[in-house]
Amino acid sequence: LSPFFFILCFLPPIFFLPNHLHQDGHSHACIKFFMRKLYAGKKDKPEPPIGSTHKIVLPCFGTGHRLEGFTFRCMEAEQSNKYLNMGGLKKSTALMDFPRRSKDVTVVEGILDAKIAKARGLQAVVPMNGTHLHADVVKAMTEQGVERLTLCLDNDEAGIKATYKIVRKLVAQCPEMRLFVAQLPDGVKDPDELIRNQGIEAFQASLDTAINAG
Repeated sequence: LSPFFFILCFLPPIFFLPNHLHQDGHSHACIKFFMRKLYAGKKDKPEPPIGSTHKIVLPCFGTGHRLEGFTFRCMEAEQSNKYLNMGGLKKSTALMDFPRRSKDVTVVEGILDAKIAKARGLQAVVPMNGTHLHADVVKAMTEQGVERLTLCLDNDEAGIKATYKIVRKLVAQCPEMRLFVAQLPDGVKDPDELIRNQGIEAFQASLDTAINAG
C-alpha cells in the first residue's frame, strides 16, 4: 500500500474499503493483507473500530523513513481511546518518525502533535504515542547520535505527571542524554493546539525556553 495515499486521509466505510483499494490500483494480496491487519485481534466483532469510529489514517515511519504501519484516530475529540494501531505495529518500543542525523530531538505525546510540527518545518519532533517513554528508546536515540532530548508533553494533569516520571527514570537510566522540559503557555493543551492557533514560532519559543532537567 502506498504511504502517500494514507497521509492524513480518511478510511471509507469498511464494507467499501476493499473495492476502494482495488480501484486505487492495489493488488488483491496487498488488500487482503491490509484487511487482515485491520481485523487483527477482533475476530469476534463484525466491524472493528478501525474504519468505523477511527477513520483518520496516519502512517508511521521507522528509522530510515521505512513505513512500519498505520495508526487510526477517532473522529470524536473527547474519545478516551483516541488512537488504535494496525495489528503488529509496536509504537511504544520503537523509534517512530525518527529523523536521522539529528542531535537535538523533541518528544511530544501524540502523532498529530509531531505531524503538524513537521508540516510546519520542525523535522526533529517525534511522537511518544502515550504517556510513557521507554529508556530503551532513548538509548536507541543515543546510538543514532542524539545528544539533547526535550520533553513537551500535554499541558494537563496526565502530561505533567508523565513528564515528572519520565525525567526521574531517564536521569537514572540514561545519564548521557542531556534532558530538557518545555512548558506550553497557560491554557494551551498540547503542541497541536499551540501550532494551529499561534503558529510554529510559538511552539519554537517554548522549546527555546525549555528548562534543563538533567
